Amino acid sequence: MRFLFIIFIFISCSSCFRNFVTTEKETENHYFSRKNKPNYSSIKTDSSDLHVVSFGKTTNPPILFIHGAPGSWNDYFSILDDTLLINNFHLIAIDRPGYGKSKFKRKKDEFSIEKQANEIVKSLEINHSGQKGIVIGRSYGAPVAGKIAFLYPEKTAELLLVSPAIDPKSEKFWFFSRFGKSKIIRSILPNSFNQATDEKYNHIQELQLMEDNWEKIKSNTTVYFAGKDKVISQKNFDFAKIKLGKNPLNNFIFLKNSNHMISNSNPQIIINQLLSLIKK
Repeated sequence: MRFLFIIFIFISCSSCFRNFVTTEKETENHYFSRKNKPNYSSIKTDSSDLHVVSFGKTTNPPILFIHGAPGSWNDYFSILDDTLLINNFHLIAIDRPGYGKSKFKRKKDEFSIEKQANEIVKSLEINHSGQKGIVIGRSYGAPVAGKIAFLYPEKTAELLLVSPAIDPKSEKFWFFSRFGKSKIIRSILPNSFNQATDEKYNHIQELQLMEDNWEKIKSNTTVYFAGKDKVISQKNFDFAKIKLGKNPLNNFIFLKNSNHMISNSNPQIIINQLLSLIKK
């Protein structure tokens, strides 16, 4: 009975977590009648197959969007639809390896923040402006964005961290998290949820590996955190202010009434920030 109860909890939770995942059908319906439609491409290397989606002219300065877990490129609908952004920037969104249509050839590579950063940064190659990019990472995508800024300062103009899960000491586990490794439970959940579980159990170690990187990031950084975030601890915001606060040009924005999905519930604040960078 206890195991059946756990399965029931997982099914119920999976229904809640579906708010973090947009299906292909939902994506198709979303763009059916829209003027600005996504351009699809893939970047294949010896290590990975990266699914890349873009909007706007390749000669405009690039903005790279990196999603969380679970998730996919279309988690940024609310921002990618903005006409002013499309007219002024080259918007590039990817599926992180292990999610959507992207993958590493070796499964274990999918949990490495550094290896993800090294592959995802290649998506900027489809841009032909010759300019540095603005890199945005949300939740579990934030440390990947930060790693890109650290490893590739010559390619990163600005860094935006949205609801960032970056503090290795504040990783949040729910009481049912350990059951996510059960073969039976995994068999009834979508692959993206299982991928998110596997990533969670590797996340602390990966964040520890890059803990000293944050203070060495040269790009101006804006951090957004939500007052009603129930997915990650507010200690992540405190961590960001400690690690990134020495740069007086960095901004730390606390949205008291927002939830974890800031890019959906408060997209305009991020859009306005991006538009303010046009002159830069």
